[in-house]
Amino acid sequence: MSWHNPQMPGYGTFPAPFASTAFNYRQAARSSQSHVEEALAIGYRHLDTAFTYQNQDLVGAAVKARGIPRREIFVTSKLHPNNNDYHGASSKIQEAIRLIWGEDASESDRYLDAFLLHYPGLRKPIEAWKALIDARKQGLVRHTGVSNFEIRHLEKLREATGEYPAINQIELHPYIYVEQKELLEYCRRRDIAVEGYSPLAEGQVLADPGLQTIAVEHGTSPARIVLRWCMQHGVRPIVGTRNRAHMHRNAEPYTFSLTDNQMLLIDSIGNTKTVRVSLKWDWNPKSAPLGGSDLNSSLSRFLHRIRRGIKEVIKTISPGHRRANVEK
Repeated sequence: MSWHNPQMPGYGTFPAPFASTAFNYRQAARSSQSHVEEALAIGYRHLDTAFTYQNQDLVGAAVKARGIPRREIFVTSKLHPNNNDYHGASSKIQEAIRLIWGEDASESDRYLDAFLLHYPGLRKPIEAWKALIDARKQGLVRHTGVSNFEIRHLEKLREATGEYPAINQIELHPYIYVEQKELLEYCRRRDIAVEGYSPLAEGQVLADPGLQTIAVEHGTSPARIVLRWCMQHGVRPIVGTRNRAHMHRNAEPYTFSLTDNQMLLIDSIGNTKTVRVSLKWDWNPKSAPLGGSDLNSSLSRFLHRIRRGIKEVIKTISPGHRRANVEK
């Protein structure tokens, strides 16, 4: 498994952190292109998108706007869990290629660098995994993988097809390292490359005093310390900031290394506090089955939308939210 620069983070395009409510998620998604263009101008070459992000076309448009040759870009996209079956995966791979590279893309450019199953807990992911393997054999996908898959999920894929994924994209930051350590080691022993999303726990980890001390010792930012920590664990971090200064800082060369003691200190941050960002979106890989009935999936999605809607309404009418809007 290779990327253009393993010592540089990938750039993530998940729009949710930049949407003040669930109701303007699409607006945040449709504003992605300028930020991806900025990331490309800075030097990012690994771009991460998904069907759930609703911005694959804009990722491709940003690459074209910057005039970067196709061979210099590594794009990862992910299957919507509602399409976790053979036919759904097969058709969505073709659709992702059209969305990202356009109907007029040359034959040599009509492929995905990586395509992942986004979540294990809906429909028939084993059948979807078989479709990804077939797409790779046809040259439509260079690297097939998964996201949010636990050890038991990975073992079932192997039992069904004889193949492990090339990639497993998981939530990884210091607050969750203790929980993810076994999974990381499992993937390492089986040559499954790990990509880490939410490496900064949406900024929560940056206030840790020990982390700040290490940052001072290296003369850099706490964010870069965490990203370097990911890299030294053999993980490619995916960062999604839209702050121009942060984008530049996170992409600067990582010419420093953390000592063994510093690594252990950062590893231990999660011993007293555990944070799982994915729970905000009702995604819990720890308890997710491998697949689920259409009825259960539909009911789960319906209840999820109801809960999110209620939360957003309460948030919108709360005095704190109104004050924050006034202060902006």
